[in-house]
Amino acid sequence: MSFFHANQREALNQSLAEVQGQINVSFEFFPPRTSEMEQTLWKSIDRLSSLKPKFVSVTYGANSGERDRTHSIIQRY
Repeated sequence: MSFFHANQREALNQSLAEVQGQINVSFEFFPPRTSEMEQTLWKSIDRLSSLKPKFVSVTYGANSGERDRTHSIIQRY
């Protein structure tokens, strides 16, 4: 493994707290289809929030059920 790849691998394995303020990020989330997936979504958002994303988006689905969930998530966020 090259030195460059070793450094990339090490950076990817750092905890989120260690890279806070060193990177600029944004996140796109997909609306969850089940209540279990929604719980996972909120846990993910909570964990990733420490990175202070520049923006967050939620995909606006083509069918009405996904659109309703998208609106619900945006309102809660």
